Amino acid sequence: MLSKLIGISGMRGVGAVFTFLVSLLVGRLLDIDDAGRVLWAIAATSLLAVFARAGLDKAFMKLGAVESRRMDARSAAGMVISAYGIRIILGAAALALLLVAYGAWIDSTMHWRANLLCLATLSIAIVGIALANTAGTAAIGSGAAVHGTATISVLPSAVALAVLGILHFPLGYAPSALVFSIAYTGGWLLAAAFAILTLRTQASGLNSTKARIAKGETRPFAVIGMSNTLEQWLPTFIAGIFLSASDAAGFALSARLVAIIQLLMVSATSVYARTYATTSISDLRAVAAGASRSISLIGLPAIILLFICAPQALSIFGPEYSQSSTLLRILLLGQAANMAMGTFSVALVMHNQVSRVAGIFASSSVIQLVVALTAACIGSATLLAASSVAAILIHTTACAFTVARVTRSTGLNQTGTSGSERNIEK
Repeated sequence: MLSKLIGISGMRGVGAVFTFLVSLLVGRLLDIDDAGRVLWAIAATSLLAVFARAGLDKAFMKLGAVESRRMDARSAAGMVISAYGIRIILGAAALALLLVAYGAWIDSTMHWRANLLCLATLSIAIVGIALANTAGTAAIGSGAAVHGTATISVLPSAVALAVLGILHFPLGYAPSALVFSIAYTGGWLLAAAFAILTLRTQASGLNSTKARIAKGETRPFAVIGMSNTLEQWLPTFIAGIFLSASDAAGFALSARLVAIIQLLMVSATSVYARTYATTSISDLRAVAAGASRSISLIGLPAIILLFICAPQALSIFGPEYSQSSTLLRILLLGQAANMAMGTFSVALVMHNQVSRVAGIFASSSVIQLVVALTAACIGSATLLAASSVAAILIHTTACAFTVARVTRSTGLNQTGTSGSERNIEK
């Protein structure tokens, strides 16, 4: 299992390198205001794409696993896309229009009115992000982890780099916010197209019943998915609305560096999701604890190194970004907690404890929003970064305790049952 985790992590690492290169080019080739606009819009489209798919990534993953019991992995993922794809496209299109409307009539920080074509181009990416992530998570859940990982992590940034190269060298376009917007949007749209074309369902009597998320799980999964996304992108989003373009850029680039670490958690979900689903509830704590040790063994050294070298790491994007090193260090503290205990929530989800997990994540999100809005009111970027850390600490700790409690209560019930059986035999 550890070797598989390393393999998927390596694949995600390639994607993270490509994504890092895109961010590096944005920071190096654009001035800080244009870079802040592009990076804020990328954060906004990522956040809105989660709302377009209703935050149901884990539900789609679980549905892919359920469908894979009666058909091959790719067909199972295709069933999920065919069931939810149209609704996701319509939701993404509506949110794209709202984002453009915000830039045209409401924004007073990022100066989008003078750069509306750039924002409109980036907003189209919401459709691609939402579809590609739906297909990728369903494929991961169904067992096609390589295919799903390629769709979500590798193809978008690889295509974006290719488009940048084509626009710059053969066509001679100078680097600009619009050029980066076209490349970013093109990467996600092509990734979505790849997923739709390669994850088609095969004609069969098995496919006569449409895939559906289990009754009662839609709202809890939505809460979990949106909460996870708020942790990553809310500081950048809030900074671009209430603080400044430079603050938004600092948060976005810090989040990009943290995402390199975070990819290990996503890889762990790909590897351990089905293991948790097939593990007995009494053994769940031991299996989840073992997974946490494996994840920490790989991830914590990288967090420590990045924490120590935070100014140098951010100055790679440009010397003006090194002043955001405090933000990066704060965000890394949250990822350390996520690395140590984040997998417990996945274990609970795969054992039909979705409502419990959703309640925990809802509480953490409320606290994050309160702290983030307080930070916006007083203009504190440091407090804004701390809002994400607070949310992560709350839900990771609570989920770890919940796994221990569920496992312990199951063990006690089993012991009580065995004792009763022995008394009956006597």
